[in-house]
This record gives sequence, C-alpha cells and structure tokens, in this order.
Amino acid sequence: MGVGRPAMGITSPAKMTANIFVSFIGAGMLGLPFAYKEAGIMEGALIMAVVGYLSVAAMLMLIDCKYAILTSGGRAGGRSIIMDTKVPLIPPDSSDDEDEDERHPPTPSTDLTYGDVGLYALGSGGKRLVDIAVVVSQVGFCCGYLIYLCKNLSIYLPRFSQRLWLMLLLPPLYCLTLLRHLNKLAIFSLFAQVSNVLALTVVFWFDFSHSEEVPFTPKEFSIKGFPFFFAVAIYCYEGAGMILSLEESMAEHKRDKFRSTFVCTMTGLTMLYICFGVSGYASFGPHTMDIITLNLPHGSGTVDFAAMVKICLGVSLFFTYPLMMFPVTHLLDKTFGFATVPYRGNIMRLILVIMTGMVVSAVPNFAILMSLIGATCCTLLAFILPAAFHLAIFKQLYKQTYGMRMGSPIGAVLANLYMEHLESEHFANIIPSSITWLRYVDNVLVITPKRFDVQNLQARLNADELAIQFTLEEESNDKLPFLDVLIHSVDNSLRFHVYQKPTNKNDLTHFYSSQDTKTKRGIIIRFFLRAYRICSPEFLDKECTYIHRTFTDLHFPSFFIKDCKKRALQIINSPCTNITPNKVIILPNSQVALNVSKVLSQANTRVAIASSTSIKDLTKQNPSTKNQSTQGFTLYPVEAATRFM
Repeated sequence: MGVGRPAMGITSPAKMTANIFVSFIGAGMLGLPFAYKEAGIMEGALIMAVVGYLSVAAMLMLIDCKYAILTSGGRAGGRSIIMDTKVPLIPPDSSDDEDEDERHPPTPSTDLTYGDVGLYALGSGGKRLVDIAVVVSQVGFCCGYLIYLCKNLSIYLPRFSQRLWLMLLLPPLYCLTLLRHLNKLAIFSLFAQVSNVLALTVVFWFDFSHSEEVPFTPKEFSIKGFPFFFAVAIYCYEGAGMILSLEESMAEHKRDKFRSTFVCTMTGLTMLYICFGVSGYASFGPHTMDIITLNLPHGSGTVDFAAMVKICLGVSLFFTYPLMMFPVTHLLDKTFGFATVPYRGNIMRLILVIMTGMVVSAVPNFAILMSLIGATCCTLLAFILPAAFHLAIFKQLYKQTYGMRMGSPIGAVLANLYMEHLESEHFANIIPSSITWLRYVDNVLVITPKRFDVQNLQARLNADELAIQFTLEEESNDKLPFLDVLIHSVDNSLRFHVYQKPTNKNDLTHFYSSQDTKTKRGIIIRFFLRAYRICSPEFLDKECTYIHRTFTDLHFPSFFIKDCKKRALQIINSPCTNITPNKVIILPNSQVALNVSKVLSQANTRVAIASSTSIKDLTKQNPSTKNQSTQGFTLYPVEAATRFM
C-alpha cells in the first residue's frame, strides 16, 4: 500500500521481494471475496491469473522503455530531451549490505519516472496523461480507505453516522498530508505495514476455520460478473506505477536479477490474491460483503480477533492515506510551483482532502469505487500506456529493413529477377547438371537421381546467399505437394492431383452472400478450370465430385454448379486460334492520350497508357526516398534488382 519511492541500494533479492509486496498489497484485497461472489471461483481465478500475467508483461515493457531512453541519451521516440540526474526522495539506507556497497560504490544514476517515459515517448501529452491517471487513481485509493474507516467505525459506534465519522477523520488526515518529505512518513509506513500484515493473517486464519460453517454450493462461472471482477483484479495491482522506482532501488551491480525476482514475486502475489479471495468467498458464501472484514463476527472469548483485525486495518489505512496522497501532492507542487510557496501547497492539500470526502459521500460503496477506478485509471496505467509507450519508443523494431512488404505491386517481379540473378551468377556452379531444376518465382521443384545428397545441395545453396534460405520438403509415400499440385510418382511416371492443405476448411463464398452472380459463377468456374488443367485423368472425376459437394454444402443449386462445369469445359476445349487479338497502341501518359483512347476504342483499337515513370526509374531512386508512394508503387531500393531494370 505504500506508494513512496523505495530506498536506493537494495541488494538482497529477499529485501526486494518484501519491497514489491509492500508496494502491491493494498486495500484491494479486501474486496476480492465479494468479487469472487459475483464472478465465481473458476472464472475469478482465471481472470486473476490473466490480469497478473498481462500486468507483469506491461510493467516489464516500461523497464525496456527506460533503458531504451537511457541508451539513446534521451533521444528515444524521435525526441531529444536533456537527461537530468534526480535526487531520490528517500536517501539510501547506509545499513544495507555496507561491506558489499564498499566494494561496489554507488554511481550517479539517472532515475526516470513513469511520466518521464510518457514525455519521451509521446511528448508533453504523454506525460500529462500519466500525471492525470496517477492523480485520479491515487485519490481514488484514498477514497477507498475512507470508506473502509467510516463503515467500520459506524458499526462499533452506531451513534455516529458514516458522514459524521468522515468529517471527524478529515482534519487529522489533512494534518498528515502537510508533511513534505517521505522520511517523515517512514514511521507511519512501517506501522501501517505491520498492522496490515497482522490483520490479513488473522483474516486468512478465520476464513479457513470458518469455511465449514456455511454450507452452500459455490458459483464457478458467471458471465454477468466478468466486467466487475476484471476491474477489481486490475485495481489489486495498484503498484503498477511503482515499477520504475522499484527497479531503480536495486543496486546497480545486481540490477540484472531484478526481472527474475520481480516475476517470481508477482507470481506468488497472484497466488495469494486467488487464495485470499477464494477462501473469503468459501467462508461466507452468498453473505459475503463488499469488504470482507465486515463479515467477521464479534468474538465471545477474552480476545476479540475480529475487533483486532478491524482496528489493525483501520490504523493501517489511516496512516497509509498520507502515503497514497504524497505522490499527488508532490506532483502538483512540482507542476504548479507550490514547493516555493508553502501556503499555496497547503491550500491545495486541503482541497484534495475535501475532494476525497465529497467523493466518499457521493459513492459510499467500496466495491463500486474499486471497479470504477480499476476500469479507468488502473487500466490506463497498467495496460494501455505501457504498450503505447513501447510502440512509440521501439517503433524502429517494427519497420521492415530488408526485403519487400507483402502485397507490393512489384514484389513478384523483383523476386523473380533476384532469383534469376542468383541462378545465373551464384548457383550455376552449385546446381549439378544431373538434376532437373524447375522454379516458379521462389518455389523450386527439383528432380534428382536416386541416392543424390539433397541435404548437401541445400546447405551449399543456403551458404552462398544468407538472405535466401531454402527449406526442404522431400517426397513421402510417392507423393510431393508443390504449390497447389500434388505430384504422384507411379511406375516411373508422374500423375497430378489438386493439393488441399490439411488446414483447408472450404470457407468459401456462400450462395446467399451479397456477392453478385458473376462473382459466384467465376469462383466455381475457376475451381473446375484448375481441376481440368492439373488433374490426371484418373483423378479428374474425384476432384469434380469434390467441387460439386463443396459448393452444394454452401447451398449452391446443383444446376448452377453443373452450368459452371459446362462453361469451364468450353473454355478448356476452345481453340486459341479462334481468338482475334485487338489492336493495341501504347501512348505516353497525358490528357491527350486519354482523349485519343476514347476515339480509338470505337474503332476496336485498345489504347494502353504507359506510366510516366518506369520501374527502373522507380527502383533507382535515392535510398532516402524509401517508403514514398509514386504512381501507386512503394519504393524499395534493391541493389541486386536494379541492374536488370
């Protein structure tokens, strides 16, 4: 629950584990049993595990962003920003591993905050978004503490209403927020954490001892409760904004162990969340309240454990309130210059404390407040912003720096030319004359004598040009797929059949789709044309039956399919000599050419408009013009291809 910056120079993984637990375990745990009541045990455990995994992955992204910025000298994300060495809000603890620190003297380090990463990634807008989310979420956490305190106090002293207790609590809390340095709040933080651990331990013990007293069938899944539980789960990882400070608190010579320590600790923390929520729900069933401590009955023995738990948690949350408010006041002091004008800072703190009281009066339900904050600010800080900053800072990793993009209009042409260059200049001395080498763009069918060392040929080809790496698929059971052809070896001769991939699901155009009839007819005709052009006689009938059955399943009428088959046969059997070629005139691209083409089209003469820029000119552009679009082409300088253009 503590949100202050951790002490610098922690070297022990055990101390770092404790620091992570302190930063993440908060009041959100108290609402987990109620969330399990809404969503169910199995669904809740699954959501908590997924949220935990995503939260850890997003927080590690922030660390990657930090080191990308430091490596670039503050120029990550396309911005150049002066890197300032920051003074920690809490000085290093000189008592931690003194001997080891003498061997590894501390060196000045540049400490980046979450807001700094946002500034470097997205500019001032990114930093402002982080600051707003931090302020709103921290104030929301403080409101949750106030709700807990007021509800429990009103139960023990019912003469005072929750609103009256709220008014009594605000003045002392305001006095605690006037402290300007975290070291003055350190004693309160220690006392709060000891009280918190004691209280949660007692709650765990009571849950397990009370689990058999409420017989009921626990809920396992509930779609209705999914959004609520998801928001509460995100709220529980309220320390997401602390990851950079936690990582910085690790001694520099042992900082490489932080990731493994952090992942293991967060795994244990997620398991703790799941166990705490499930045990609380299993103990009280449908009577589980939004704050689990409200279910604890008054003890009848000499020691009232329920009262002790509530008192410990109350004290813990009371002293955690100023710790949660400290990042907000520190940020606002720095932003508006209140640090040099103390009375204005005091007024700002008074406004913030009164604002939390107003929010509690308007939203007195702890579970609703948790889900509201989790679904908004916590989601932004834990998931959305880390991914956005990572994309902005590491965007150069997602650029294609070699080869050509999928769908490029000249991709097939350049690929074919490049392969021709390799075959004539590089592979001529590698490919022996004893084999048959048949290539279609970048797919090659090779026919070799028996006992030919194909693996050796593949290794020599791949070693010649590292950019082109061939994979090998050999004949199996006298069959070999090549593109959409399945080749059968039968009695020293070849037979052919249409090849269907094992993943093929025949997910084709449905007869009742919105496509026009010509398109539907053309699809079936092309299927039959492929069968007639590829299949050997013994496989043709089987393929035609398969086509007929496939489109019948898609609700095409039988007469429609037969008509398409008939049309395909006419195309196959029609002699090419009967086609009279049209006259074609090629004209340079101009408005005059467009006008001429309209006139000549009436005389059965087709006009082809040539592009004003040739492919050769396009590919010989300066490398700085890469990714510009000209005449519908995307420019990629390709050294090997330009010599052919």
